[in-house]
Amino acid sequence: MDEKTKFPNLEQRIALFDLMITLNQEHVKYFGNANCALIMQVLQLEQYEKFRELGKTDYSVGVTLAYISERTGLSKSTVHDQLNKMLKQNIFVRDGQKFKFRIDPDGLPTVQTELPKGVAALRKFSNFSRAIDLSEE
Repeated sequence: MDEKTKFPNLEQRIALFDLMITLNQEHVKYFGNANCALIMQVLQLEQYEKFRELGKTDYSVGVTLAYISERTGLSKSTVHDQLNKMLKQNIFVRDGQKFKFRIDPDGLPTVQTELPKGVAALRKFSNFSRAIDLSEE
């Protein structure tokens, strides 16, 4: 391969996009809508940001309709319609103005049992990422 066409992080990029496709596929299959998959990404990102901020697990973080609209680029009316559909599933609850993951009696989000392939894909990616030496970039 010519030096100009080498990607020192090609395996990481492939793993990242494989994860994104797997998660989106699972979300679309579960909700029947690609907009819901995009909304799920926002909810998951905010959950992980909160983990980083607190230094501990907090599955109850929620986001507002306006925030989801801002992050996804979807109109507020589209987000509102999609959230109403998503709330009919077992993994979400509304808490005042915020939408968040439903927590089971053990304190874990029900999304983990409802979408096990997504959880497995996240674990696979996390394990892959831990094994990567990023110093070579």
